[in-house]
Amino acid sequence: MKKFYLKNLDCANCAKKILDALNELQSTKFATLNFPVNVLTIESDNIKEALQKIVELEPKVEITEELGEEKISHYKIFCILTSFFVALAFLFFDFKILGYIFLALAYFVAIKNILLSAIENIKARIFFDENVLMLSSSIAAFFLDAYIEATAIIVFYALGEHLQNFAVFKSKDSLKILTRVLSKNIEVLDSQNKIIKKEVSVVSVGEIIVVGAGSQIPLDGVIVEGEGYIDTQAINGESVPVLCRVGDEVLSGSFVLETSLKIRVTHTHDKSFMTKMQDLLENAITQKTRVQHFITRFSQYYTPMVFIFAIAVCLIPYLLGYGDFKEWFYRALVVLMVSCPCALVLAIPLGYFIAIGRASKEGILIKDARIFEKILRIQMVIFDKTGTLTTGQLSIQEIKPQPTIKQEELLDLANLAMQRSTHLIAKSFAPPKKNFEIKSYKEVLGRGVVVCGEDEEILAGNALLMQENNVFCEEVDRVGLVVHIAKNKKYQGYILLHDSLRDEAQEVVKNLKDLSQEVIVISGDNAKNVESITKTLSCKTFSQTLPQDKYEIIKEYQKEKRVLFVGDGLNDAPAISVADVGVSMGVGGNDINKQNADILLLRDDLMGVVKIFLITKKMRKILWQNIGMIFGIKILLVLCGIFGMAEIWEAIFGDVGVSLLALLNAWRIFRI
Repeated sequence: MKKFYLKNLDCANCAKKILDALNELQSTKFATLNFPVNVLTIESDNIKEALQKIVELEPKVEITEELGEEKISHYKIFCILTSFFVALAFLFFDFKILGYIFLALAYFVAIKNILLSAIENIKARIFFDENVLMLSSSIAAFFLDAYIEATAIIVFYALGEHLQNFAVFKSKDSLKILTRVLSKNIEVLDSQNKIIKKEVSVVSVGEIIVVGAGSQIPLDGVIVEGEGYIDTQAINGESVPVLCRVGDEVLSGSFVLETSLKIRVTHTHDKSFMTKMQDLLENAITQKTRVQHFITRFSQYYTPMVFIFAIAVCLIPYLLGYGDFKEWFYRALVVLMVSCPCALVLAIPLGYFIAIGRASKEGILIKDARIFEKILRIQMVIFDKTGTLTTGQLSIQEIKPQPTIKQEELLDLANLAMQRSTHLIAKSFAPPKKNFEIKSYKEVLGRGVVVCGEDEEILAGNALLMQENNVFCEEVDRVGLVVHIAKNKKYQGYILLHDSLRDEAQEVVKNLKDLSQEVIVISGDNAKNVESITKTLSCKTFSQTLPQDKYEIIKEYQKEKRVLFVGDGLNDAPAISVADVGVSMGVGGNDINKQNADILLLRDDLMGVVKIFLITKKMRKILWQNIGMIFGIKILLVLCGIFGMAEIWEAIFGDVGVSLLALLNAWRIFRI
């Protein structure tokens, strides 16, 4: 399986033709072409043949194996418009010869790509597409002695295509936050502590890389030397830099703003955060929604039907004796021009594309465009409590050892037990002060951890963990999160942790209710703690739930409603998987959650859940506006063309103008 980047591919229909042609090759085993980010993924016995086919179909496309910056030139359009308008000026002042020279110049500058594409399509037995349609219309206008109109068809079609391409080109900027190019070569410390250059793809876990000020961190790792501010905007859209010190984890895609850092690599290039996020984003745009599938199927039959309909408009009235042939030929030409499918083919997918880009700017990674359709049907939002509705920054409120145990001893046992856990609760404890060789480690979902050394076993978790291991523990009736500690089956005491509700939690719940969503909170914590945290939210709660309990609760609600679940911990993985839409706190959340979730909140802000609904609703509204506008204007102009009430100039607007209006309307998704 190989991946290629197709630069200068700025037409959705062209992308479809390339993909269809590649899949028709006998050597192709698998091929997908992600148009918005121009990524071709292909498995073939003859890669050279596949690439040659792309060049034959689209000569302007540049094929590379590395993602690079694309540029778009306006010079050609400047030449086209200058020639066209100068020609019009000469014609109006009766300088016929010079006028026709400038018209011809504008025509030939504009028609080059259209003509080449039409010829290649005909060679590939694609007889009905927008290039053939426009070329046919222009030639037909010449036969009617409508030279200005014939030139206008090609010039304004080329202009419209360029402006559409420019809109697509600019819209890709909305995804650059998650698709920035990482450095290919990086500085690595060798065994003699000397700096050497290495390709990022061959750097191994455990190696030390050096990242200078102003440079992008190419691989995930932990800082081992240096400290400074890190710009994480490429990851979560957060513009405020974060101060990082020795021992802090840093993710690929971040930028070092000051001094230089030495970082021990924790993930190779193919498993690094930025690579995974880029792959997820590309896959999200590749997946087609039901609306896109409909438009794709519709466009296959639409253009041939338009040709047949235009021929009927021309011949049937003439053969029946209504008017002369030239008049009906002109009317058929107007119908042909108006009916170009470009607006539909581009505007609909671009709506989803822009919505994904809008979400990414808010630190929301949507893995699949089809998720938008699921979100529209959601009726209930269920939140996990700890680390999701709460800050997850637990602090030790009280240390309560047994009478024969000192507080320091109890805390040391807790530190030893939690040292390998990545759960939010474990982050409240410091690294152990004494060495403890771990022989076995087990994290029991929804209960706690069991750690075994040479001659001792430590249990750290809730009362259920103690009961299952036949350890008697006292009942603690306190507000807070209780971590019971046992050593060699003997109860040592408990540590009380305190958590607080996120600042935005109350506003998030209120906004969701305003959006007609029922809100529920599920937690493994005891009822008293859950009620103390959620009392201001005025929503139903479930307490002391195990992972399987969360799973069953969601399954029960799904009998009547569509459910979106938001969680972050390992114990939320089953619930995220079973929910109609699963949302994970992406940066701080568990890796299994990130894999199972449909949506990742990369920014530590719960308002992202509300923004998901707002973006989706705005996108749906705009998509249907575009569909209604495109069909409405085209049908009106077709009728006007049939009855002789519209000329080619109106037909040009029905093609180019409608496409641009749809694109401009789609950009409103960025304003919610």
